[in-house]
Amino acid sequence: MTSTPRMLPRRWPGTWTAPLVACALLLTGGCIAEERTADAPGAGQREDVRVPVGGDAIGDADADPARDETSDEPREDPPDATHTEADTALDSSDDTQPEVIAEDARDDRDAPEGGAHDDAADDDPIDWDAFADAGPSDTEDARDEDARDEDARDEDAAEEQDAVDDAAEDDPPVCVPSCAGRRCGPDGCQGVCGTCGDLEGCEAGQCVALPRPWEALLDERIGFGRAARGGAGGSVCWVDNTNDAGPGSFRACAESDEPRWIRFRTGGTIRLQRPVMVGSFTTVDGRGHRVRFEHQGLTINNRQHVILYNIEIGSGGGSDSSDAIQIINGAQHIWVHHVTLESFPDGLLDITRGATDVTVSWSHFRNHDKVMLIGADKADTGDTVIRVTLHHNWFQRTNQRHPRLRYGRVHVFNNYFERWGSYAIGSSQRGEVRSERNVYEAGDRREAFQTEFAADDARGYIRSVTDLRLRNATTTQHRRDDVFYPDYPFTVVPADDTLIQRIRANAGRRERPAP
Repeated sequence: MTSTPRMLPRRWPGTWTAPLVACALLLTGGCIAEERTADAPGAGQREDVRVPVGGDAIGDADADPARDETSDEPREDPPDATHTEADTALDSSDDTQPEVIAEDARDDRDAPEGGAHDDAADDDPIDWDAFADAGPSDTEDARDEDARDEDARDEDAAEEQDAVDDAAEDDPPVCVPSCAGRRCGPDGCQGVCGTCGDLEGCEAGQCVALPRPWEALLDERIGFGRAARGGAGGSVCWVDNTNDAGPGSFRACAESDEPRWIRFRTGGTIRLQRPVMVGSFTTVDGRGHRVRFEHQGLTINNRQHVILYNIEIGSGGGSDSSDAIQIINGAQHIWVHHVTLESFPDGLLDITRGATDVTVSWSHFRNHDKVMLIGADKADTGDTVIRVTLHHNWFQRTNQRHPRLRYGRVHVFNNYFERWGSYAIGSSQRGEVRSERNVYEAGDRREAFQTEFAADDARGYIRSVTDLRLRNATTTQHRRDDVFYPDYPFTVVPADDTLIQRIRANAGRRERPAP
């Protein structure tokens, strides 16, 4: 019979191709190994190597130059090796027999090489031919079964270790020494750290996104512009000076389409020499400083996801057509929040030429004539896509256009119109205005709404819902049943003195700490 070779207690010297092993364990305490190799000096030649149990081979020490003399690792026989039944009996001894032999070897450490373990062994030598012909005993069968059980246990242990190793690979590495504020390199930790990004920290050796408290601002979005993301999730671009252009300037941060949240390390007045063309996915966040733009304004031209927050724009110059904020040419998802606008040559905030999904909230308009134009010309029939929400704004003693609408739809709720000059809200070309719980405090003229204009050939539609009229103000509706109802959630409060005081106290840019 044959059996799969088992690993020997120590590494065997030499290169084995077809070893035949027979060990006189009880007599010699060692094994006589017969080696036949392709490199043997001649056919039928033998090389005897005596291997005492628990020790290195006795014989030619230079037989295997590559052998590691310091290694305790066992080396398996080559897979093509075969054994006799006697070998099987030897292999099946497993862990018990080597321990006995090792003890016997210690007792007979003074015996000569090849000597007997005891006198009885010398008097009764083993009949090797009879041993080779004999069948396996019951004891040998039990030992074979024990060996198979041990192999199964070894395989189970190996599988468990593989599972542990796989789990360790899935766990995030931890840098040693600690890499606070840093992260592991691409080769795992190994004590090598790279730098995390500006908005990242290190947890368990991994870069993780830090809390971004400034983005809590997004929770305040309401209305048609509620989808505006601004620079959420992008980098922070810091404004370090009040220069018109150049490194560290507002213009350098704003005129890019990469997602960025613009913050200010310094306040003051930034005098712009030409309009700033604000890029997509941009938030201008003026908290922490008083930031004011003068002479020229901000333009959002065919861009999307822009948020302007807590800034001032005023004292405009340049041409008569310049606006403080211009949103044009299909710009979309725009939110103007807590902004103070005043005194510009043309408009304070214009939304024209297909720009849509805009919210203007908690802003303060003052010292101006033509405040807000939505739809510039009756020829721009594509402006039917325009949708704008105005809420909690303060129009303080301004003349007209709060707003002036053509074609689109505007939802106006909880605003305070304080003593307008010509009119509060104008609509033509079938533009639809829903006025809901606003405060209209009349100025020189009592009528708040105007739906006919000489330059246009169709009237607009206005509906008033529970508005408050002060100082004998009037709100004349036109085609009220043709006005839309907004398809987004919103909450309105009563139009009363409490609303007035709240708007006065909070609209426009306010002193707010940087988050």
